[in-house]
Amino acid sequence: MDGLAGQSSMMVSPIFSLSSQYRPQDLTALATDAAFVLLGLKSGKVQRLDVNNPAEIETIPVVKPKSLSDTITAVFLSPTSAHSLIAIGNGDVYYLARSWTKPVKLRSLRNLSLAKVAWNPGENTDATGEFLLASSTGDMYTISISHVKAGKVEESATAIYSVRAEVTGLHLERLPSGALFVLVSDPMRLFNFLGRPGETLTEVFARCAASPTFFQLPGDTSTLAVYRGPYESASSSFAWATSLGVYHGGLSFANSSDNVLTSPSLLEYGRGSLLVEKDIHVPIAITITEFHFVLIFDHCWQAISRLSEEVVEEELFHSGSGRVLGVATDASTSSHWVYASLDVFGLNIDDESRHVWRLYLDKGLYESALEYAREDAQRDEVLLEQGKKEGQQGRVDDVGVAE
Repeated sequence: MDGLAGQSSMMVSPIFSLSSQYRPQDLTALATDAAFVLLGLKSGKVQRLDVNNPAEIETIPVVKPKSLSDTITAVFLSPTSAHSLIAIGNGDVYYLARSWTKPVKLRSLRNLSLAKVAWNPGENTDATGEFLLASSTGDMYTISISHVKAGKVEESATAIYSVRAEVTGLHLERLPSGALFVLVSDPMRLFNFLGRPGETLTEVFARCAASPTFFQLPGDTSTLAVYRGPYESASSSFAWATSLGVYHGGLSFANSSDNVLTSPSLLEYGRGSLLVEKDIHVPIAITITEFHFVLIFDHCWQAISRLSEEVVEEELFHSGSGRVLGVATDASTSSHWVYASLDVFGLNIDDESRHVWRLYLDKGLYESALEYAREDAQRDEVLLEQGKKEGQQGRVDDVGVAE
């Protein structure tokens, strides 16, 4: 890969970097979860990789492509990696259990251009439970799949909603209250559907469909990411990369409001030196870490601070990596995989919070700055600035009383 930007000193390691982990032949899709990686290949095969045992790669034939429409377009891996779906360009969808070596074609999803999948958080080894999927035309379905025996399944799919546009992002989770939360994006809109405790997916959409809650921005493309910290009981933030910029904010489920998006703002593109050289400013993928956004463009990637909105690292992709395809995140291990047709990279994160105390201090958030300060000198600086601020405020209050 080409030169790295954003280093203040050659002696200081970058916070973010990419390292090549695997060199596939004509990769078309990738998914990851529970320390497993599933790769879809142009040859019509998938490969399963255990991150903890990367030397053993399992190759499984799915289809024998006769044309481009017969190739694998997307793969999806459930949170436990027990279940996977494989989408083919001709509209077929295959199911593969982790213990199987041969996938089965799903009858209920014939001629479906599968775009996105959001798995049931209560899945088990033999059954998926009811989960959500969406087509490229905006039709959304609930489906459940259970094993009868190896190579044979029981399946049931039901159409429940349509956004009437390509679904570019889909997220489903069960909140601590027991309610289901769904986030859906298309090129111009970001929908959120908040269920009530005990409601099924079908019941949530039946109640919310007549008057859905959504935010709209003009544009013709978007991609969606949601972040949940390792010690958080629910997702806490979102990032929707649109044609205009990254619309991002928090997620709050503390009240009964249907709109759970909080403190949203728009981060415009064009930051950093690598985007100035190219007239392509809309990312093809985005992911969120604790303190940063990582944006994947077709020629480079950028890590941008969520606190300062400044580019922390940026780097060009080498032409030998092939066509850049996207990024996949394993929520169980907080690991991220950036993938291209001829290369799969691990996103290395080194001491992400090293400058956070300073960023909080610059914002006047002294308690947060103290929380992340690591050295006595840093804490002293925070306390000094806090004392100055409180002293200034005290003088202002005294003037107010005198008047």
